Amino acid sequence: MNKIQNFFQAEEGQVGIGTLIVFIAMVLVAAIAAAVLINTAGYLQEQATRTGEESTAAVSDGVDVGLITGEIEEVDIDGDGSEDVVTEVNMNLKLKPGSSQIDLTAMTIDYNDGTVAKTLTHGETADEAQFTVQPIYDEDSSITDDNVMADSSDVAQITIDTSTDDVNGLEAGDTADLVINPGQGSEAYATLVVPNTLTGLDVVQL
Repeated sequence: MNKIQNFFQAEEGQVGIGTLIVFIAMVLVAAIAAAVLINTAGYLQEQATRTGEESTAAVSDGVDVGLITGEIEEVDIDGDGSEDVVTEVNMNLKLKPGSSQIDLTAMTIDYNDGTVAKTLTHGETADEAQFTVQPIYDEDSSITDDNVMADSSDVAQITIDTSTDDVNGLEAGDTADLVINPGQGSEAYATLVVPNTLTGLDVVQL
C-alpha cells in the first residue's frame, strides 16, 4: 500500500497520469473529428450524386421533333372569298436518347406566329389554346393509354389547331415558332414555314 501511495505522490507518477489524460483527450477529439469528417463526406457524396443526376436529366431528358405536316382547307378569312390555309399542324415527337419517360399530357407548347402568341396545353379535343396527342403504334411502341412516352422507339403525333377564334390559320408564306416544354429536361424548338403556294394541295410539309 505504501508503494502505491508513494507512486501517486511522486512527481513521475503525476506526470504519467497527466500524459495519460492528455492522450485520452486527444483520442476522443480525433474520434469526434473523424465522425464529423465521415458524415460530411457522406453528405457531400450524396449531394454530388443528386446534382449529377439532375444535371444529366436537364441535358438528356426531353423530346426530339420529327416530321411536321400541315393540313390545308379553304377558309374565308376576311369575307372576301375562300383561300387555302393551314388549319391543322401535325408534329411527330420522340424521346431524346437517354431520356427518362415523358408525360405528354403535362407538356406545354408556346406558339408565336408574329401576330398571335399563346401557350398551348393538352386537351382531349383540339380547340383554342390546346393540342391533342395521338400515339403512333408499332411493334416496338410502349406508349400507354395515358400518353406517357417511355422508350426511344416511341413516336407520338401532336395535333395543333391553327384555325381558332384568334388564329385564322397559316397562310402561304407564313411562319410560326414553337417552343416545346416537356415538363422536365430541356426544351425543343421548331419553326413552321408554310410554302409560298398551297393551291391544289391537301397536306404540306412544314
